[in-house]
Amino acid sequence: MKLITTPALSFDDVLLEPGYSTLNSREEVEMESNFLGLNLSLPIISSNMNYVTGPEMADAMWDAGGVGIIHRFASKIDQENWFRYLETQPFISVGARNPEETLEWIKHLMATIYGPYAVCIDVAHGHLAKVISLIASIKSDFPLLKVIAGNVATPEAYFDLSEAGADAIKVGIGPGAACTTRVVTGIGVPQLQAIMDCAEQKNHQKQPTILIADGGIRNSGDIVKALAAGADFVMLGHLLAGSQECPGELISAPDGKTYKRYMGQSIFGVNGTKYTKEGVTGFVEAKGPVKDTLHQLRGGIRSGMSYVGARNLQELRDKAVFRVVTQASIQESNPRIRQIL
Repeated sequence: MKLITTPALSFDDVLLEPGYSTLNSREEVEMESNFLGLNLSLPIISSNMNYVTGPEMADAMWDAGGVGIIHRFASKIDQENWFRYLETQPFISVGARNPEETLEWIKHLMATIYGPYAVCIDVAHGHLAKVISLIASIKSDFPLLKVIAGNVATPEAYFDLSEAGADAIKVGIGPGAACTTRVVTGIGVPQLQAIMDCAEQKNHQKQPTILIADGGIRNSGDIVKALAAGADFVMLGHLLAGSQECPGELISAPDGKTYKRYMGQSIFGVNGTKYTKEGVTGFVEAKGPVKDTLHQLRGGIRSGMSYVGARNLQELRDKAVFRVVTQASIQESNPRIRQIL
C-alpha cells in the first residue's frame, strides 16, 4: 500500500490568474491546432458516446472546426453506411474485449474505399496489457492509421500507451457527468490533476503524444483550465448532449419541454451479459444545432485566453498561472443574485 498525501486538484479547486495582455479584442485569439495531421480551428472533440456522436454530429463538428468520434455501439452495417454518408475520412471507435476480432474488423474497414482515418480504442481503463498489445498490432499492420487510445489517469499509463504507438491518448477516469465509476469502484484521479500529471509526462517526450482531456468539463471556463493545464484538446459529452445532431429521439415531458436520452458508457453489457453499472441513464433538455453551443464555447475560450494574455494555445500553456482556491472562493465565483427568466 502506498499513500500520496498531496491533495489532487480538480477544476473547481483552482482559478487562472489574469495576466498582462497586448490583445485589443478577444477576436485576435487563435485556437488553430493540428490534430493527427488535420488542421482544426476549434480544440473540441465530441465524445464517442452513443447518445452524443453519430454521423450527423461528426459532420457538424467537422463543419464547426472540430472533430467527432463516432461511437461503437452500432451494427457493422450501420458503421459501413456511415462512412459512405460522411464521405470525408471518419474517426471510429472500437473495443478491446476481443483484440483479434477488433483487428479483423479494422482490416475489413481498411480494405474498403471508405476506410477510417483514425480508430479510437474505447476502454474505460486503458492501462491494460491487451490494449497496449492492440495498439502495437494496429500500428504494425497499418502504420499510417492514426490510433487514439484510453482512457488513462496516470503518467505511467500515458507513457505506456505512448510507447506502444498511440498517436493520441484520452485522459480521464470517472469525471463524466453520467459516470459512477468512482462511486462504484473507489478508483480515479481528480481530472485537472490527471491532466497536469500526464501533461508533465508529455513534455518529456521528443515527439509529444496528443493529450485529450475527456470528462468533467461543465463550461467554457473548465475548457480553458484543461487547455492551460496541458491538454491539446478537450472531449465533450454532456455539454453537447441534447443537440439536434445527437442520436436519439425527442421525448416530450409533462413540463412542456423536450428532452433527449443521455447515459454513461460503462452502463452497457456485451451480448446480453449484465455487469455492475458504472454509469447512470438520464435526460438532457433538447437543444438546437450544435453549432450554437460551440459558438458560445468558442467565445468563452477566447475570453479566457485573452484574460491570460494568450494569443494562441501554446501561449496559454506558457503563461498560465493557477491559484488554488478555497470553498469560499468557489461560492464567490458563482452568481449570487436572484435570477429572473
